[in-house]
Amino acid sequence: MHLRVTSLLVLTLMSSIIASAQVSEDQFLKLLRDRAGFQEADMSTLGSGQLVIKVLPANDKREVAVCGAVRLGKVSELTLTAFRQAIATRSNKAVLAEGKFSSPPVIEDLAPLKLENRDIEELKQCDPGNCDIKISANMINRLRSGVDWDAPDYREQATKLFSIILVEYTRDYLVRGDKALIQIDSRKTPVNLPDENREMLERALFIKELAPEFYKYLSDYPRYQLLDVDTGLLWSKISTGIKPIVTITQTSAYANTGAGLPQFAVMAKQILATRYVESSLALTYLVSFPAKGATETYLVFTNLSKSDALAGAFGGVKRSLVEKAAFERTGEMLSLAKYRLENPNSAAEPTDQDGIANRLISDQQIAKWAGALTVLLSLIAAIAAIIYRKRNHKISGT
Repeated sequence: MHLRVTSLLVLTLMSSIIASAQVSEDQFLKLLRDRAGFQEADMSTLGSGQLVIKVLPANDKREVAVCGAVRLGKVSELTLTAFRQAIATRSNKAVLAEGKFSSPPVIEDLAPLKLENRDIEELKQCDPGNCDIKISANMINRLRSGVDWDAPDYREQATKLFSIILVEYTRDYLVRGDKALIQIDSRKTPVNLPDENREMLERALFIKELAPEFYKYLSDYPRYQLLDVDTGLLWSKISTGIKPIVTITQTSAYANTGAGLPQFAVMAKQILATRYVESSLALTYLVSFPAKGATETYLVFTNLSKSDALAGAFGGVKRSLVEKAAFERTGEMLSLAKYRLENPNSAAEPTDQDGIANRLISDQQIAKWAGALTVLLSLIAAIAAIIYRKRNHKISGT
């Protein structure tokens, strides 16, 4: 009896929370104006079914933020699985290898992961505060002491130990959530990922208004439990054109159909990236509103990412290039998702049975703008080398 009463109270509480999540179409459009800087011309564009994408003002030099929205035409009855497939990346040449972690994660999950020789050589030289791979001091020290760097098979040892470290990291995250996230100690100024991710979720556009119960789930993960949430951890090895990145991403998808209209929210949260990007949070929403016997439906995407590569010399040029890449990728994703949602019976595309397709845009976004950033950094290095040579030439007088 006590359990039945407790369950009833929990269900009542959840019903009240879900009810509070409902906003009107006018309130939603006001959110776009107030939070994402949509102007009247943008609202007209949105109303006509065209894309509107905004690069948002940055809070610090390391940050790039983007928001995009599009009004959909008639959308058939939609499940959360179908929605995730519509916004998924199903073919990406930049992804060199990928996989889904078991629950709990096991070392076999990372069997396809092979570190590049240059990554292993950089790990060999790593010290806390001076490392090209974005990991913690504890991870650096384990790799230094746990690998016989003079042995003929040191590369195999390093790859195996690195995989063990990642599996332990993901296991801890599934138990403790953000408290398990590392402090990146690869530079003199450390980056505390628990603080970074907490701040990014607080600033995430629209989640508190459109899905407060999902916000509660994400902020208190894994302690707070919520029905109709599908969550998992994925890993990817991504090519940027020069140095690849290994990423670990948590994806969580939530469906709220309490009002009789589809309301979906899907999150992709980076919990590790070995290069370029310290933190990244992407949210995709599908929101529906009753309108004179019909339904108005909108697709909204937001992403906030941080990289220390955007600070320092040539910061303005680097930011411009990365913002352009983020703008373009957001437009590509929204355009494709709009077509898929409005044309569910069009020629079938390959599906991903084990869920890796649900990686969404996060890795694609990282791959595109990290690639742009890599090219720019290489150009900057070449310019610096030319300046250095000229300076030495003048000093030597030859």
